[in-house]
Amino acid sequence: MNQRRISILCLSVGFTLVSCSVDINFPERYALVYGVADYPDGYNDLTYTVNDADSMADLFEEKGYIVRKRTDSEVTASAIQSDIEALDVPKNALLLFYFSGHGTSDDDESYIVCCNDTGSDAAFISGTTLASWLAKVPCNKKVVILDSCYAAGLIGEGYSEDGYPDDWDGGSSFAFSLSETIENYFSSPSSSGISYDDAIVLAAAGSDEKSFEGGTVGHGYFTYGLLRGAVHGDDDGDGYLSTLELYDYARDYIEGLSFLTTDGTVHYYLPHISGGPVDFILFEMK
Repeated sequence: MNQRRISILCLSVGFTLVSCSVDINFPERYALVYGVADYPDGYNDLTYTVNDADSMADLFEEKGYIVRKRTDSEVTASAIQSDIEALDVPKNALLLFYFSGHGTSDDDESYIVCCNDTGSDAAFISGTTLASWLAKVPCNKKVVILDSCYAAGLIGEGYSEDGYPDDWDGGSSFAFSLSETIENYFSSPSSSGISYDDAIVLAAAGSDEKSFEGGTVGHGYFTYGLLRGAVHGDDDGDGYLSTLELYDYARDYIEGLSFLTTDGTVHYYLPHISGGPVDFILFEMK
């Protein structure tokens, strides 16, 4: 049993969860998928983020999702807003939003960086802004996946269920995880960012962490972990993959890695997931 599950179980004494194999009639499922590698002046280009978007779009299309994909210059903030607001979906549908590209942060929030003129604020989408757009979609099942630096900063403060530090040093995370999970459980969440009422968020890195991509896998490492999880992540063996199972697999994969930058600094990071009482089935394993 991994560390994160132990943390949650410590808060759940008295409740029994029973896993059983059932046949699921999936609702309509939609995926909005974005990847930016070729940025205008102001940000360095990335290498594998379009690969990320292509592979994730292919995965979800194969699993029965209706997919809308944009890459590079198509990925503007206004285009993303239009795509979200144009969705005409039933209330029981599932919407998945995926972004791979640059992330940035300031003292208040983190942002994903689109392909607008990166010298202007129009390129940046905060968690609060994204949540406000998603709120206009009538379905009640939404998942946001962000493979970008500082991605967990888009989760509203106090909504991160995993309890992992915002800047992990590569050491053992369980002691911190348990105490921080308990603290978050009893704290008052902030009004900014994406709450668990808005969506379940899977974020590549903490609010103070960079995320990385690599030629050895041809993807962002978080996305590569997700793609592997789509094949190997059915932890309870029921034949279906949930958001929690997908996160757990990618988190365990990232936790075993370290990243050496050109200045000789060794970096570590851990994915995060937002908290809440629900877990969505994403697709059948087959």
